Amino acid sequence: MKKLLGLVIFLAAAAASAQTTPIWTSWADSWIRWDGGNPITTGGLPATPVLGDMIYFDGSNWASLPYDIDGECVIGASGIPAWGSCSGSAVAFGDIGTGSNTTATMTCGTGCSIATSGSGSITATAAVSSIALTTPSITSPNLITPTTSNGSTGPGQLTFLEDTDNGSNTITVIAPSAITADVVQTLPDKAGTFAMTSDVPGSPITSISVFDDFLCGTSGGGTTSNIGSCLGNTGSGSGGATSQETSTDANRPGIGGINTSTSASAVESINSAGNSILLISGTEDLKFAATLQALSTTAETYTALAGMCDGSATSGTTCTDGAWFSYSNDDGNATPNWMINTNDNTGPTTASCGVPPVAGTFQTFEIAVNSDATAVNFYIDGSECSNSPISTHIPTAAGRQTRPYQFKIVKSNGTTARGFYFDWMWFTKTVSR
Repeated sequence: MKKLLGLVIFLAAAAASAQTTPIWTSWADSWIRWDGGNPITTGGLPATPVLGDMIYFDGSNWASLPYDIDGECVIGASGIPAWGSCSGSAVAFGDIGTGSNTTATMTCGTGCSIATSGSGSITATAAVSSIALTTPSITSPNLITPTTSNGSTGPGQLTFLEDTDNGSNTITVIAPSAITADVVQTLPDKAGTFAMTSDVPGSPITSISVFDDFLCGTSGGGTTSNIGSCLGNTGSGSGGATSQETSTDANRPGIGGINTSTSASAVESINSAGNSILLISGTEDLKFAATLQALSTTAETYTALAGMCDGSATSGTTCTDGAWFSYSNDDGNATPNWMINTNDNTGPTTASCGVPPVAGTFQTFEIAVNSDATAVNFYIDGSECSNSPISTHIPTAAGRQTRPYQFKIVKSNGTTARGFYFDWMWFTKTVSR
């Protein structure tokens, strides 16, 4: 880049008979040079000079370079000067380029700043280490660890606009005014809606929640079996037994158990009192942690099931109405998996979850009915089962009530005791009262 700062006219002394240096004369506002003592006119200057205009020689004649805008520099191409941007200087964005100036491309050197004027847009084709924007509009940005700040005015904040078809209202997320240390908050990997403190149920009741950690021992809640339940659950069966297991994990202080004892046809279960107290209508959610003592084999065969189920507490390996997980070694899979099931007395619908049980290791299960009870989602350890959700044979009709929860083990071969253990259970449902 070359900057033209001015034009200097030199007068050169020579022999009186050979004056060849151009000189300025007021005659006809022209440049005059002498060739062998004879004056020759070579180019004209503007009759009406304009402030800031410059002249240059284009190779044949003298030409004028009109003044453009403040802040630009003279640059050259093939020896012809022109106005252009200055790398390392501040240039108004709306003044770059030609036409409507809606898009302009420039090289922005060290110390460069870009300011929009009008409705121009800025496109960065290279990484930008930092940028300070005031009320910008950015389309499809890829921001890496962005930071928002409000300086000394207040904490950083992030504002979200509603659909502009609906208006211009916003929701703003604001950090606390004072933070004692860096805090990382990770969003869950599930779809849903955030609940605010204003959503906490008041009066009337908008949701119910039942939790049991099996800590209450033989006297808790009127239970008839030694399972540690605090909810008045009924333990019943034929040939099996219930137990409150000795925990070896400080994080699992209460573990209930049902087992087959040595009977080859034993049945044992724990379930909420009442066989027909829940009519599935949407938003039901059952979570629990459970494990099997040992896997089912052809020599020691059993079926285990757990979920919302109205099956008999003393017989059967399915539920008349409900949504539940089940396991047996004869489910048709090369490696038996947990199965997911629904039934409305006309099914059931049964499919593989794609996840096998792990003997002696607790797995976390979830059965979630969507808001209008048209689908049931099944999860193990936070991941949705491969054939979930199920949208058929969901018991929603009158007379198809079920229990909120039932755990059952049914022995069909062998006399070695097999156990089904559960650490905690949590049932929730949204209601309108």
